Amino acid sequence: VGTRLIIVSGIIKDFEGQIVTLNCSYSTINAAFWYRQYPDGALQYLFRIYASGNVDNPPDRFTAELIKEKKVINLQILSAVVGDSAV
Repeated sequence: VGTRLIIVSGIIKDFEGQIVTLNCSYSTINAAFWYRQYPDGALQYLFRIYASGNVDNPPDRFTAELIKEKKVINLQILSAVVGDSAV
């Protein structure tokens, strides 16, 4: 059974130095993988979060929280920088 993830955050402006939270809803999940995509299309693996809520070694400034009751994963980027932006 595949996992369906839906990013529900909109456009975030003037985020440099701020805490940025991206909200992601899901229907079912075993694990969710987070990647960063660069303008040239290259993907960089960041970490994964399991249905248990355990997170595999997120990079500095990144945290994730799984809220089972709401079927939501919150990804936070602490002290965001321009290089964190994506399309």
